[in-house]
Amino acid sequence: MAKQEPSVEVAPATSSSFFPCVSLAVHDPRTGLLEKHIINRKHPLPHDVLIDIQYAGICHSDIHQARAEWPIDCIFPMVPGHEIAGVVEKVGKSVTKFKVGERVSVGCFVDSCRDCVSCHDGVEQYCMSRKKGKSEKFGAMFKLKNLATYNCCVGEEMAAEKGLPDTILYGGYSKKITVDENYIMRIPDSLDFAKAAPLACAGITTYSPLNHYGVLKAGKAFRVGIIGVGGLGAMAVKFCKAVENETWCISSSERKKEYCLNELQADGFVVSSDKHEMQKLEHTFDFLLCTISADFEWSGYLNLLKPQATICLVGLPPNKCQIKPFDFVARRIKIVGSLIGGIAETQEMLDFCAKHNIASDVEIIAPKEINRAWMELTKNANRKARFVIDWTCEPVEGGDWETEKNKEHYNHVIHPDATLFGAPPPPPGTTQGGGGITAGPVRGGGGRTSRGGCFRL
Repeated sequence: MAKQEPSVEVAPATSSSFFPCVSLAVHDPRTGLLEKHIINRKHPLPHDVLIDIQYAGICHSDIHQARAEWPIDCIFPMVPGHEIAGVVEKVGKSVTKFKVGERVSVGCFVDSCRDCVSCHDGVEQYCMSRKKGKSEKFGAMFKLKNLATYNCCVGEEMAAEKGLPDTILYGGYSKKITVDENYIMRIPDSLDFAKAAPLACAGITTYSPLNHYGVLKAGKAFRVGIIGVGGLGAMAVKFCKAVENETWCISSSERKKEYCLNELQADGFVVSSDKHEMQKLEHTFDFLLCTISADFEWSGYLNLLKPQATICLVGLPPNKCQIKPFDFVARRIKIVGSLIGGIAETQEMLDFCAKHNIASDVEIIAPKEINRAWMELTKNANRKARFVIDWTCEPVEGGDWETEKNKEHYNHVIHPDATLFGAPPPPPGTTQGGGGITAGPVRGGGGRTSRGGCFRL
């Protein structure tokens, strides 16, 4: 994107600069349960847009972060959500890109340095800023590259510069959000509003590599294999079919066959554990897109590729990849990865979806059903429909987060390298949280407070 100087024409923030906003938050990764929570949102500054959130998609990465399962900083209370579809409610005095009443989308990040090579090239998701923000609250320094929509601490200095009510950024599991106009996309009129929400993550996560590596321009003779047919995989199939690639679904589940062939109109289907069928397809694929987030055996997939072909990962398995060099060196196989997409490319993807009548498969839920949805997604990560929270329905009351069934379900293992700030250490030789959860080394902080805590490497 073109260089734009960060806005610094801001008077010191005061309590009148903020307003209370209903959200759904996780306070403790040892339970992973969401509950109603009031956060502060800022009124728009000159280049800001206040968005009334109508729909918020649920991404599996929301659960990973809220349960501290990834080796990254995890900050609490955490309001997840980076698949946002809403209506412009108010704009700052200098906003030129959006008007009140327009339908807009917000994705995985809400700012970047705007000055590095990546930002200039329109791939803000790979922002290379070396700036850091110091947080007195957590007694730590945080990297400030592109600012994630949630689970991001910007430190006191940047919070003051941007007029934020807190050093923590909160996501789309909330009624409203205020975002700089340069990090917002317009939703085309022809797209279903609720189905547009997941496109901000699931859509761009698969569109970007297919676009970058030339798959979407390769035509009918180009054979593409989509590994894993959940929310991400289904979107990838739709993109490839829209440009008439020969598109195959590769799944661990035979049950997905009818869905893939009949609903998604895939050209072929194979079960990854069927060695005979997999062998028949060896050396026939031009491109593989791997969307699965579980560990897998690489050899079987790499053998599907033609010489000099490419496999791209967009899923994030939790453990180290076990790859035999001979499997890719002998045929000059390219192993690559891709992370979401830039603002301009995300807008391009939304326009592409409108042109080709592509939408996410969704299941709409009320806010009070959030923990049920998380439970179902945890049990079946590859379910075809993306859960979407409908913020236009009844108030967030009578939620299901207090049930013993939910509490029992969320007993899990926190990432072993994580350190908890803001909670007392467990007695030696015991587990934390009463849920059989063994954490990493724990720094005592006198108990968890409303100011939050931070799991940190």
